[in-house]
Amino acid sequence: MKDFKREFFIPLLLAIITIIALRIPSLNLPLCYAEAQLYAGSVFPLKSGDMFTILSDSGVELPDFFSVIISLFAGLVSPKAFYLHLFCTLFAAFSVVAAYKFGKFFFSVQAGVISASLMIVQNVFLAQTGLSLPNMFQNCLIITGLYCYFREKFPLCALVLTLSALTSVLGFVTSGLLLAAYYKEKSNREWKLSTNILLCLPIAAWFAYQILSITICGKLSSLTFAFDVEKTLNDLSFIFVKQFRFIISLVTILMVLIIKFSKDVAFYANDVFKTSILWFLLITITSTMFLNSESGLLPLVSVLSIFCGCALSILNINFHYKYLITTVLIAIFSLGAVFNNQYSDSYITMKDKVEVDKKTIEILLEKANTNQTIICDNSFKTFLEHPVTGYVSSSYDFIKNHKIILKEDSVNTNALKIITNFPISTPENNNGQKYKTICKILKNNYDAQILKPAE
Repeated sequence: MKDFKREFFIPLLLAIITIIALRIPSLNLPLCYAEAQLYAGSVFPLKSGDMFTILSDSGVELPDFFSVIISLFAGLVSPKAFYLHLFCTLFAAFSVVAAYKFGKFFFSVQAGVISASLMIVQNVFLAQTGLSLPNMFQNCLIITGLYCYFREKFPLCALVLTLSALTSVLGFVTSGLLLAAYYKEKSNREWKLSTNILLCLPIAAWFAYQILSITICGKLSSLTFAFDVEKTLNDLSFIFVKQFRFIISLVTILMVLIIKFSKDVAFYANDVFKTSILWFLLITITSTMFLNSESGLLPLVSVLSIFCGCALSILNINFHYKYLITTVLIAIFSLGAVFNNQYSDSYITMKDKVEVDKKTIEILLEKANTNQTIICDNSFKTFLEHPVTGYVSSSYDFIKNHKIILKEDSVNTNALKIITNFPISTPENNNGQKYKTICKILKNNYDAQILKPAE
């Protein structure tokens, strides 16, 4: 039987249709809060050209590489949310290509197709596609870096891992592991000093970046220790269990057993497998120690999907059964993503929260009187203060006509108050001032309402 079957590209086509249906209509939505935080931090000062100010402020981190390129895009092309989302969709496309090539080269065309398909329909991959956040960018760089390393395309590997290291600590750890793996294998293949130096470049770049950050900002950049037992358990659950990933975890365990005992698997596949497993363990430990969000675990979820795809491809079963299993998995992950009611940027249903926030602000703008105080949380404060996030018209300077204060700073005043995430018992602030509802918006399980002082 030929390894290559054109009809096996159908699962990949189904996965691509899924991501187009779920994400393309959302590209025109405003920025979510995670994106707005990035903009309000490093991107806005960079875009305005006020580089000296941001670098002289010890309270601001040195921008990572992703912040720099998204800032340049916003400044040179457009800062509008649609164009930012469209630009960042390219990183998802490159991730799919890298996953396909990884599986195809080391195993088969079927492995490439299944790996890419399963990665696409992961809830966190769907959610991060198009978002102007560094997670998909990092995902693209790491998968490409691993592929280039095992293909012995070391100059390209060094380049993408340097960019990865300048974006987050995951790139630094990946580079260190691959450098150690290359040194260890010097007795088994042609070992070149030039290649060793190339693989040292990402590590050197990361240290140079941190030295510059300490010199200018007085602290390490993009490196905050965040280890916590509860958080670690949640991260492990997110990687291996949540969003129906217990299925691909079980299949990956099967792959471990197959590669361990199978004599039919090529020796280089064993080498790829061992190094990849070690990478997976180190990155998992690093992520639980330094990453604060589940969406930052995207590279681990993607590699787990690639492992699962390769496992299915080398199972000694009929082609049609592989086709059926893959299609069923795509359906399970796709439906699970659509009907999930989580609203962080790790879930595709996050777009529902953005839609509700947008409608809430539309009603707020309609009801708010000039110079009236607005009481809200950090997310709405960011949306109202930065028109480029897409919630407030750039022609209307909201903060010049209204005073915005946070809930914890609220006092008795003739204010409008934005409340999110019900239920709430009695609509009143900490000082006992009662409010009445102007509007209440409900979409699925996410609520938002605007209150004003009761008369």
